[in-house]
Amino acid sequence: MPIGETGNWHTLERISPQLFLVGFVLELAFAAVHGAAYLVEGFSFIQWLYPTVILGRLAVLLGLAGMTARLARGGYDRVKTASRVILALAIVSTTGLMTLSTLIQFGVETQVIAVFGMSTVLLTLLTLTLFGVVGVATDAYPTVIGVLLLISTAAVLFVLFGQGTFSVDFRGAVGEGVNAAVFLAIWHLLSTESEARSPRGPAADAMAE
Repeated sequence: MPIGETGNWHTLERISPQLFLVGFVLELAFAAVHGAAYLVEGFSFIQWLYPTVILGRLAVLLGLAGMTARLARGGYDRVKTASRVILALAIVSTTGLMTLSTLIQFGVETQVIAVFGMSTVLLTLLTLTLFGVVGVATDAYPTVIGVLLLISTAAVLFVLFGQGTFSVDFRGAVGEGVNAAVFLAIWHLLSTESEARSPRGPAADAMAE
């Protein structure tokens, strides 16, 4: 483990694939409900799903936090520091938004949620873009992961700027559906890479002989 790195970052890196899988499942559910609301007349969007999809996005942010350990090992110290600062802000904002969204389901409303909503979107976009560019421009992690994160950035922008052209349910189904596919792909890539790097046990060595 690099000097200055703690076990917490190592743990996040180890469970990073599972965190992206959580993000996939919750994003897929969100996209499916939006799709049903768009396609099926009389079907209403299930409001209590909002906190769950925010939880999925929080899981993805934590998964990205685990990937910063690769930046440390690759010697990209400035990028590592910048990414962790942005991630910390994004995680705090997303946690606040999830908490306030949950309270709304119980009738507790506050105007502050708009601030958390805007900051979460901006910080999430900044995080996805940063990790996407780093993935493409460096060898810290596979280039394809960087490309996938940039696709996720585009999906979030589609949801935001498609307003007025496409309905909220169409934007939700397409945008969140793309994000779900991206997170599933990243889970697969990280899991496959982790399995390839894992040390083989004595039994496996004996079979190889």
